[in-house]
Amino acid sequence: MMRNIKLFGPRTLSDIDPSENLSDVLTKHQNLIKSVKTISEAIIVPISMFHPSEGFKVYWNLILGLSLLYTAIVTPFLLAFIVSREFDQWFIIDCILTSIFILDVIITLNTAYFDGEGKLICSRKQIFTNYLKGWLIIDVVACIPFDLIQYSMNPNGQRATYNTLSKLVRLKSLPRLFRLSKVLVLFKQAKSFPLLDNFYYFFSLSHSGAQIISTFSMIILSLHIISCLWYFVARFYEFDPDTWISRQGMIDSEIFDIYLTSIYWALTTLGTFGYGDITPKTTGEILLAMLWMVVAIYFLSFAISSLSSLISSNEEGKKKILDKRLALIDNYAEENRITRKVKQKMQKYVKETFDKDEYSFSQTLGLLNSFSIPLRIEIAQNLHHNAFFIFELFQNAEERFVYTIIPLLRTENFVSGDYVYTEGELSKEIYFIIRGKGHFVSDEKFRFKVLCPGHYFGDIEVVKKIKRNFSVRVAEDATIWKMSQDVIKLIEIEFHCIYEEMVNAVDKRDHRMLMDLAEMRAINVASESGNSNLKNIRKLITEEYQKLVIQQENQKTEQDDISRIEFKLEYCKNFIQKNNALLGDIEKSLEKLYNGENDLNW
Repeated sequence: MMRNIKLFGPRTLSDIDPSENLSDVLTKHQNLIKSVKTISEAIIVPISMFHPSEGFKVYWNLILGLSLLYTAIVTPFLLAFIVSREFDQWFIIDCILTSIFILDVIITLNTAYFDGEGKLICSRKQIFTNYLKGWLIIDVVACIPFDLIQYSMNPNGQRATYNTLSKLVRLKSLPRLFRLSKVLVLFKQAKSFPLLDNFYYFFSLSHSGAQIISTFSMIILSLHIISCLWYFVARFYEFDPDTWISRQGMIDSEIFDIYLTSIYWALTTLGTFGYGDITPKTTGEILLAMLWMVVAIYFLSFAISSLSSLISSNEEGKKKILDKRLALIDNYAEENRITRKVKQKMQKYVKETFDKDEYSFSQTLGLLNSFSIPLRIEIAQNLHHNAFFIFELFQNAEERFVYTIIPLLRTENFVSGDYVYTEGELSKEIYFIIRGKGHFVSDEKFRFKVLCPGHYFGDIEVVKKIKRNFSVRVAEDATIWKMSQDVIKLIEIEFHCIYEEMVNAVDKRDHRMLMDLAEMRAINVASESGNSNLKNIRKLITEEYQKLVIQQENQKTEQDDISRIEFKLEYCKNFIQKNNALLGDIEKSLEKLYNGENDLNW
């Protein structure tokens, strides 16, 4: 029980209203259990069926995806350029593919599917009807073993002569090209084909990047298929003098040269800038050219527009937000008569920090909360190779704290000489050094207390709600985690024990910090006065420490006074607004009275 509390936290049942009766609460949760049970029963797949996205079907989709890629790339080339003979390697591979496609039809007829409402359908009648409306006819036609049929009709292996029958025999592989239409599903529904899905994950491609690659792949694949068909049409007409390959004098050319020329024609037609050097003349060539022109219109109007919208949509959205912020700065600077130099600094700061502030804390938190707990733990461990273990604050923290808070820390890089923050700034963040070194700076000259990996700083002022006591300057190029004010508030609410540890450690850390600075100042004063005996240094340390404590207390008092003044100003502002509203009502009522109306509302 304690392990579950540590893992999931003590607020698991925070949605229960204390005012509800116990019987009502139990009834509500019993109904919830019944509904969960109903849902769990609904997704149980019979033993004689396959689940569409689990178990065997996942591995089968991998095999099917590889078979489809082979069909899309190799089959058109074999159809056009290679003369297959019985029981050669191409014949055997073709028979294996036919067997895979036949098995796929059988497996699909025994695989449940999700309907439009997300319900898992296990009825064989509904599965058959759904398959019939989709790919069944195409899949069955693609499964017809034309090679075996041809061999059974001609068992002696005699090759047909170039006549009408031989032309029909040459079309035996065309029905398998219908299967290529299912390759579109491979690109559009990557979830069904883990091969493509894992490819995107392996290269860490973004959603837009994956869509761009899919679109380019479809274009390249279409170019390959139409190029093979362009040569196949000429071969189908037995290289008649009117065919393009005879007119180009390429009948005896190498396969690579013919394929390259076919690609050239397909590409110039796709781009609608054909040069007229290769033109269709036979009926088959004209029909194929017309078909490819229609497909080219689709690619030019849809595919290219999709690419441009994918590339520009994110940039346009960012630009609108940035322009809005810069316009706000212009209005603010004009209203408050801010100098051009300060205005330029404001604009520069907004531009430099825009990409970092693109996503709000709530958006990031919502994204992380949508992940499973094991994945969130892996994310936390992956950040700078378990860097959180070097910080004492995180070493003994519960697991839930690690996977909730660590991914919310933002990484910032500093070069030597940069200031993380300066003395007198408002304190909002706590910093954790992962790599590099830094040191505290007081009065722009005293450097004290070196900061190394594993150290954190900035917590004293945040907890005490005062301005920065000292500056922090980077001595070596550093990588630093920044804990924002939102994360600190989250720790205070969700992990109160850890927050209390941070608060309790502040006094001790503050004392140590002031002592370090007092020692540095005392040694400096002693060396300047020439009185460097130990007794004098101890006395100076005490005096300097008392000065620092008084200075900090004065700052705290000043901050409290400012807070009280701000509260009173806010109260006065609200009071004036209410009085102004009341005066407005009185003026309206007096105006009505003056106009002869008697329905006074005040």
